[in-house]
Amino acid sequence: MKTKYHILFVDDEKNILSSLKRIFFQKKDYQIYTASSGAEALEILEANPIDILISDQKMPGIKGTELLKRTKADYPNTLRILLTGYADVQSSIEAINKGEVYRYLTKPWNDEELKMTIKKVTEFLDLKRKNAEMEAKIRKQNKDLAILTKKLDEKVKERTAELEKSLEMQTKIGLVLKQNVTDSISLLLNILSHKNEQLAAHSLRVGEMTEQLTQYIRLNPKDSGLIYDAALLHDIGLLDFNSYLFNKPMAEYPDEDLKAYYQHPVIGENIIITLRNFKTIAKIVRHHHENANGSGFPDGIYGNQIPLGSRIIRIINEYDNLIYRSDMSFTNSLNTLLNQNIYYEQDILFKFAELVKHFYLPFDNKNKMKVKIADLQTGMLLAESIFLGDKGLLIPHGMLITEKVLSKISSLNQLINQEQRLSIIW
Repeated sequence: MKTKYHILFVDDEKNILSSLKRIFFQKKDYQIYTASSGAEALEILEANPIDILISDQKMPGIKGTELLKRTKADYPNTLRILLTGYADVQSSIEAINKGEVYRYLTKPWNDEELKMTIKKVTEFLDLKRKNAEMEAKIRKQNKDLAILTKKLDEKVKERTAELEKSLEMQTKIGLVLKQNVTDSISLLLNILSHKNEQLAAHSLRVGEMTEQLTQYIRLNPKDSGLIYDAALLHDIGLLDFNSYLFNKPMAEYPDEDLKAYYQHPVIGENIIITLRNFKTIAKIVRHHHENANGSGFPDGIYGNQIPLGSRIIRIINEYDNLIYRSDMSFTNSLNTLLNQNIYYEQDILFKFAELVKHFYLPFDNKNKMKVKIADLQTGMLLAESIFLGDKGLLIPHGMLITEKVLSKISSLNQLINQEQRLSIIW
């Protein structure tokens, strides 16, 4: 609903008041009042909510500036305009400077100028009202917010107390679940090691390089751990695959074996998903042969439809196969990946290239030598696998010796012949 403005004109000349009423007679948004003296104006102001007061300066009794001055004190929300002759302009300016008058108009006035002035004054009043409403609304919201904050603080304190009571139990449950995951992965890798040593070695290398890459790109520890676990199990679906085919190109696979190979990510997913808390890992395993351009398998998805872990493992899986199945150097294997970059996510591929250039390419120009297991050092590359008696593969050839690898060997010190000499690249 549009606001109706109450306007009071004050002048001791009746014909001027009639002229003013006539100018605004057709304006439905205005309620017009007139007064022929300052005293009459004050009576109208007391009885009515006047928004705009327009007063002549020269009047008997109370002059215009005096009337507006009184109005400022008693009715501060009423906007005041002074009508004055040219001779009194200076006194009008002084009244404006004192804040007693919003503005002045000279007599005789221009009708259109007067209409425009009143229009601008009403717009100004609209703005003031909206600001006042907004301030009132904000004050109410702040009050409500203070009440809500107090209630929330009480709820938080209650909830914190409950969480503190259950924290110890949650921690214990978390440790048990984590140990269950670790034990399940170790069991599957042990089965894989006895069934197909070459595939187990490949899985361990891919897992280790995956962990290096996720740390290099500063992935959060939780996601990094899930992707590492998926990398260790990415080829578990090949448990029953004919091992003699591993060193052959896919083009030479018999039809039945080729079909089985294309299904191994799905088989791997089905094996893993039966284990508790392995849903995310199973999904990563399913998609580790998908290509960035949609040409991969089993689902032909592309880009960001492919889980991040699958995109990472896709690159490292291929890199390891080029080296240990196609007998290519570290350098040539990397160049092959970079030349086939349409299959891989560019950002991950380039970060992986940085990692490989720093840690692995230098080994292309180094020689093999024999050292005792006890003398292994970080920065060496195993050219011969370490086995744990009849328990199967422990650390595969091609593994970079890190503090983590040395710690693993140290923890099994009683089960490993530390005097055994191994081939390494150094």
